[in-house]
Amino acid sequence: MAANDHQVITAGALTLGAATVTLDGVSMTWNNTVDAVEDTVWGDTYKQRLVGLGDYGGTFEAFNDHTDNELDEDLEALLRTSFAVAWKPNSGAISVTNPEYQFTGTLTALTKTYAHGQVPKVTGTLVLTTSAGVTRDVTP
Repeated sequence: MAANDHQVITAGALTLGAATVTLDGVSMTWNNTVDAVEDTVWGDTYKQRLVGLGDYGGTFEAFNDHTDNELDEDLEALLRTSFAVAWKPNSGAISVTNPEYQFTGTLTALTKTYAHGQVPKVTGTLVLTTSAGVTRDVTP
């Protein structure tokens, strides 16, 4: 890829424990944040901050599948547990242009949406559960 080329997301790949959420229609948003603890004292001209702890998490949305032993059942089983999370921008092989991000996390919210004439959707919120952080794997 040239420096100004952009990768088009065609099918995101998300694995939660043993549950695979690699489907057409998957959308994902991930947040990598760091606390900035205020350390300002009287007399400072500007606020000062200390770099604090990092955090990682995000949300996903996918078409739900209520078939026995499929996505709906798999996600329900993950609630109130900690599990391996892995995601890639595309479902292809891991590479420098399709890195896989890996961490241990939990579902903090699971929302199911049903609308007349539309495919059921499921939205989940994930957060990091260990201090091990996130691994960015580019090795095929």
